Amino acid sequence: MEKVTPPIGTKGSDFTVAVIGSGLSEVKNAVFYDPGLSCQSIEALQDDEIRLKISADSTCKLGSYP
Repeated sequence: MEKVTPPIGTKGSDFTVAVIGSGLSEVKNAVFYDPGLSCQSIEALQDDEIRLKISADSTCKLGSYP
């Protein structure tokens, strides 16, 4: 994974991010280590780009997530 765009989302909503890297077409799951974020869907656009639909619940803490 080289880049995530946009690098921001809103609490209590769903949002979509593009992930750029290499060998991403086989990705089946996204893992978040803090509660409040979950991946609703993954769409492979190319081998080097996927689109994630992420849900951030209203209790999700503010800040950066690795």
